[in-house]
Amino acid sequence: MKIEIKFMTRRTLALMITSKGKVLVKAPKNTPEKYIISFVESKSSWIQKKIANFSQSQESLINLELENLDIVKQKKIAKNLVSEKIEYWSQKMQLDYKNVRLSSARTRWGSCTHENTISINWRLSLLPLELLDYVIIHELAHIKEKNHSSKFWNIVDKYCADFKILRKRLKSFGQILQVI
Repeated sequence: MKIEIKFMTRRTLALMITSKGKVLVKAPKNTPEKYIISFVESKSSWIQKKIANFSQSQESLINLELENLDIVKQKKIAKNLVSEKIEYWSQKMQLDYKNVRLSSARTRWGSCTHENTISINWRLSLLPLELLDYVIIHELAHIKEKNHSSKFWNIVDKYCADFKILRKRLKSFGQILQVI
């Protein structure tokens, strides 16, 4: 396994799998290499799990047939789909949002501002609809609870009982945020 090490101004070691599926260690300047290698070895099961997840997400991307994707057309589809879904869920959850916008964020599927503007990543329109529903429910729940407390998750659970499974599935598609 090839490891990339970045020495930086920081206090602790950090380990991550990059969007390309490579192992990256961020280390404080002057950290001995043998200490870094020992750290990586102690995290080998975590690394293997993350790399396996990366492989699954790559397979998911292949299944989406992204080569011939017309992004302009897909964003129009997303706008209509998100508008329809958010209207349905906001009525069902009896929550009022201020505005809805499509996002092209590279690191998140959705967000909710303090002013209750909901942003939904247009790439969700490429995924199974239950994942879009989950993200919309999640963001609407932030209208009542602006955090991820147990109260927040109780709201999500009320409208999406399998949210834990969907959340995990959504993570397997995380690479799509970086690719398109």
